[in-house]
Amino acid sequence: MADKIHSPDHKRGRTTSPLASDSLMGEPSESFGVDARRQTTGSGKQRQGRALHALSNAELTQGFLLHEEQLALLQLQASLVYKLPTDAPLAQALAKAVAAWQKGHTPGKAHPLGSCAHFTAGAMLVQLAQSQQKPPGIDTAQFKAFIKLIEDFGESPHEAVVHLVAHCSARQNALKTHLILDFRPVLHSPLAQYTSLIAALLDSYEGERLGKKAPGGLARKARGKAG
Repeated sequence: MADKIHSPDHKRGRTTSPLASDSLMGEPSESFGVDARRQTTGSGKQRQGRALHALSNAELTQGFLLHEEQLALLQLQASLVYKLPTDAPLAQALAKAVAAWQKGHTPGKAHPLGSCAHFTAGAMLVQLAQSQQKPPGIDTAQFKAFIKLIEDFGESPHEAVVHLVAHCSARQNALKTHLILDFRPVLHSPLAQYTSLIAALLDSYEGERLGKKAPGGLARKARGKAG
């Protein structure tokens, strides 16, 4: 009797308890899970075999125009585009910065001052930070915090704005009577929270904020308008 109790066969029988059985505990088997996934997702051949229907020219054109409109609205919300008189102090500072960057530009080589966008943005922010008059409607504490942020850039503001500015350009219009400034901070960056303040400062420099970007030639052609 003792041999039967302590035999290896008896020990193996005790370890296979009915409580450990997946089927009795209500746990689905692995094969069941695979079958369920196959039923819900379908095979790769079925997904790849779905038919595609070609759109008409009118539908493609409508989709293109809608895409152009959405891009223009997104740019309007995320950018500050201003038209500045060429004799305004800010316009002159921006033109000087662009000329200085272009002077050191050598095709095929990295520019020692980094990108033109960041160099121009640094010059613009430094110029705005020199304003001694707080724009109306701007909180005093926010204005001081903005000035402090720019002052902390030090002597190399173009390096400090690398992760703060997504785009910045300054170019003359066709008649060379105004400078078009296009500034876009990086979303959710420390600089983005001062977008309204920057816009108010640009207004103080006799800047005129431009609206939504004009549609391109292809969009005008699609709408039947003369280019």
